[in-house]
Amino acid sequence: MPDSGSGGRGTNVTAEYLSRAIRAGRVIEALSERARRYGDLATRAAGSTAAAPAGGSGQRGPVDDNVCKPVDLAREMARRAGELADTVREIEAAIDRAEDGRLRELLRLRYLNGWRWERIADALGVEDRRWVFRLHGKALLAVEKEMEKEAPIPGRAPGGMTADKG
Repeated sequence: MPDSGSGGRGTNVTAEYLSRAIRAGRVIEALSERARRYGDLATRAAGSTAAAPAGGSGQRGPVDDNVCKPVDLAREMARRAGELADTVREIEAAIDRAEDGRLRELLRLRYLNGWRWERIADALGVEDRRWVFRLHGKALLAVEKEMEKEAPIPGRAPGGMTADKG
């Protein structure tokens, strides 16, 4: 990710904090793709073993395993989707703390929609992308300042220093 324009370590932590929704969404997409692949395998395996005699051993076979995997992944995706919804609500609340509407819009486009800088610049009607980077830095600082009033940002020690680097 390009520099936020402020040069501060705190804004990088704030950007990471706001990026959680995008990362969680990517995990869910990967799980969905994996479930689709497992479902395709199960369908092919069931077709190739349809004429096989039923076994009475009570043990699960490869077809059973391939049928169970998509179900297990669907449960995992549902759990992760619930976590993502909570994360999105938390991030929306953090973004809403910025007083300036332009700053809120930029942060929503970047951290909730996952847009690239070029698309954000176009949406905001800006020709010079450097202006978007400067505005991004300003937006991160505004959110960080408001969040610090209520509670420290996770991963940050009081006073603006990162907890792991002091």
